[in-house]
Amino acid sequence: SLLILSIFHTWIRGVDIICYHGSQAALASCLPVKSRTKKIVILHGREWVNIRLNFFSRLAIFTSEKFASKYSDYLIAASKFFRRDLELKYEVPVEYVSPGTEIHNLKEPQKILKWELNKNTYILFLGRLTPEKGCDLLIRAYRCLDTDMKLVIAGPAFLNFKDRYYRHLISLGSEDPRIIFTGAVAGEFKEELLSNAYVVVYPSSTRGLPLVLLEAMGYKRCTLVSSVCKGYEVIDNCSVLFKNGDIQDLSERLGSLVKDSERCECQGLKSHEYVSKRFSWQRVASEFERIFNEAVS
Repeated sequence: SLLILSIFHTWIRGVDIICYHGSQAALASCLPVKSRTKKIVILHGREWVNIRLNFFSRLAIFTSEKFASKYSDYLIAASKFFRRDLELKYEVPVEYVSPGTEIHNLKEPQKILKWELNKNTYILFLGRLTPEKGCDLLIRAYRCLDTDMKLVIAGPAFLNFKDRYYRHLISLGSEDPRIIFTGAVAGEFKEELLSNAYVVVYPSSTRGLPLVLLEAMGYKRCTLVSSVCKGYEVIDNCSVLFKNGDIQDLSERLGSLVKDSERCECQGLKSHEYVSKRFSWQRVASEFERIFNEAVS
């Protein structure tokens, strides 16, 4: 794979630091490197607990976590509770560096008007359309609601639009004209979607702190998140939670937010203030700079 070729390339070039980002890359942390090269591994969460993954995928991710703890010079966790878990389980020191986000100026609806979308008239999911993201759960829960508010599913299929799961989502959505699939989004269109969404929903069955949630908070959006992500401070303090995998609870929580615009607005403002203070890219960059300098000194 390209990952193994990249490690081989470091032998030719000679580098001071190799940074393995995520559980898949961490599998390669067991491969030998030059003695002066330091290995830094960044892990986001216990992805191997995801019941939607097959046995071999879960085994690979679990193994990558063990490799990271054994072979890295510096192990970094993206949340404080995950850092504690790693330190207790593997008895190694773990650094904590949170993800970062930008604080955005809100965009007025222009490009989204062609989809007949306007400010606070739709619920938004933004991300890859893969089984672990839980879009099927969201669609089923949304279809239980009696509302004129639309559901926008924005994101690419995993491989292509012939992907089995994507076809399944289209089949579920085709029965309700309120559901809109935009495909992959970027640039101003993405900014407008985040600026004007009533609420952003993250129904994933995989624990983690996705950048899209921090982005949404940077746009003052209320976020409704699966309880599997409980434990991340920003989610515990700023998001509304529903029971992981529970269609009825998701539908009830979503319906409650749809009926309470004041709560939604207050939640969005609270999120915005929280991420402004704790998740700036300048702060994150300073933490990585400290660790990298310490590694090469």
